[in-house]
Amino acid sequence: MEELFTLDLGTAPTVERAGDPGDDAAQEPLGRVNAVPLTVDDIVGRVRTVGKAGGTAGTDELIGALEQMRQVESWLAARKHALVLTAARSAERDHEAWIAAQPTWDESLPESTSTVPARSGLARAERLAIAERSAVAEIACALRIAEGAASTLLTQAELFDARLPGTAAALEAGTITAAAAGVILESAEEYLGLSITDAQTEARVLTAVAQTERFLLDKALTGTKGEVAARARRLRDRFHPFSPRRRQELARADRCVRVGPGRDGMAHLTAWLPAVDAHAIDRQLSALARAALGPQLEDAHDPRPQADPHYGGAPDDRTVGQARADVLTDLLTGPAAATRAGVDAGAGFDASTGARVTSGKGTSSTAQAIDAGTPPAISGPVNAPPSLVLTMPASVLLGGDGPAVFGAFGCVPVEDARRLATTATSFTLAVTVQDDDSPTGSRLVTAGRQYRIPAELRRRLQLRDGTCRFPGCRRDVLRCDLDHRIAWADGGTTDEANLEHLCRRHHVLKHHSAWQVTGPPGEDRADVDSAPPTSASSSPSALHWVSPTGRRYRSDPDDPPF
Repeated sequence: MEELFTLDLGTAPTVERAGDPGDDAAQEPLGRVNAVPLTVDDIVGRVRTVGKAGGTAGTDELIGALEQMRQVESWLAARKHALVLTAARSAERDHEAWIAAQPTWDESLPESTSTVPARSGLARAERLAIAERSAVAEIACALRIAEGAASTLLTQAELFDARLPGTAAALEAGTITAAAAGVILESAEEYLGLSITDAQTEARVLTAVAQTERFLLDKALTGTKGEVAARARRLRDRFHPFSPRRRQELARADRCVRVGPGRDGMAHLTAWLPAVDAHAIDRQLSALARAALGPQLEDAHDPRPQADPHYGGAPDDRTVGQARADVLTDLLTGPAAATRAGVDAGAGFDASTGARVTSGKGTSSTAQAIDAGTPPAISGPVNAPPSLVLTMPASVLLGGDGPAVFGAFGCVPVEDARRLATTATSFTLAVTVQDDDSPTGSRLVTAGRQYRIPAELRRRLQLRDGTCRFPGCRRDVLRCDLDHRIAWADGGTTDEANLEHLCRRHHVLKHHSAWQVTGPPGEDRADVDSAPPTSASSSPSALHWVSPTGRRYRSDPDDPPF
């Protein structure tokens, strides 16, 4: 790898220590080697020596070492982007060569039926288009990052190369930080990602990119990431090629609500909304929460209300924040939500008194409903039984204490788990063992030459895999395909040993690129070396992926939760 790494920071700013301005060693940046090739071990060795002077190094020397380390980090970031771009282009050329060497599917073979899979593949142009996907997968596995992150790295590398040469040069010279370069990249990405419909718009976009880089580079030479970002926000209003109204329309089109896993049985519910609507919802949640807490809330800004002796009743010790969350939950999952069109939709809170009401007139206007403190009328069925994977020991289901796992959201309180279980219309019983020995009894296997996958086997495989089985992919099995590792048309069987979940992206990659996959040693085709990686022992459900460059990556199913 010597030809790939040359550590040359000779153009980087130097630090002159007070008291000895003529000391060349004090001014020399770390690793000034004048483009002499270095191995990775050489670079790591040099970096490890920075700041190591026993107990004799003074504060000034240590701060100088930190400045030099900042330069090294910038240089490494620049080299990483350059390597990602070069590697991706090389991988794409390799994929094109692989396509040229592969025979096309025989189009005379029959189309798929209910029992026989199709043997017709993608057109040549479509197979060539998979080149970047294969390259991104190779880079992601090598860097041990998600493919989304690898794709972002590649996009940034392309921008550095084609549109931001000044930023790339400053980063490699160590004169700006990687964080500041990231702000410049983010600004340029927004402009270049716009829909360009005419030459005039394209010219405005390119001007915005050039001007933004020029003004942000000036600040990045001395400023922090926050200072560069502040200038970027001001420049955006000045140089953006679209009018404010048009930008608002585009942003509004991206409005959404998402849920993400948290810890200890909690989750994050986030909404991307127009600012006016978001603040209206925020105000109304606060008003309903304070009304629900009642007169015991002594002060509008008191986060922990106490009981009012004149009000009576037990104190409500919820904070306003907790009450806001409860109000939101009640409005969307309580009696008011369980309605159909034409049925009373007025159950909820009275905004003036905070009392729960069980009747009222719904409205089709969300804005009017918020103003009135009542939820809108809802069309169509709601509160349908959820489709989910809830895993718990039988003892917990029957009343014992212990953990329960709610899909990708992790552990949830046992009370919530039992409540969810009561809504289920069917159950799948799964038995797990704690040791490495295979459980006794018969293994679930279908008729070997049957192509259709029985529902019972499909559920078992969902519980086994959890996610897509490509290395690093975390897409849930409910959004994946079930793939015959050895194709049914090539003699593969429809059973647990020959089936795995692959998301559509990696399903296509497996069949239309040089990526190959094997199961445990001895089970798969002979044209791939089935010896497992030496870094870990084999397991019955392990998959061993071989990249186009011959690198091996192991994929194991999710561990049993208990």
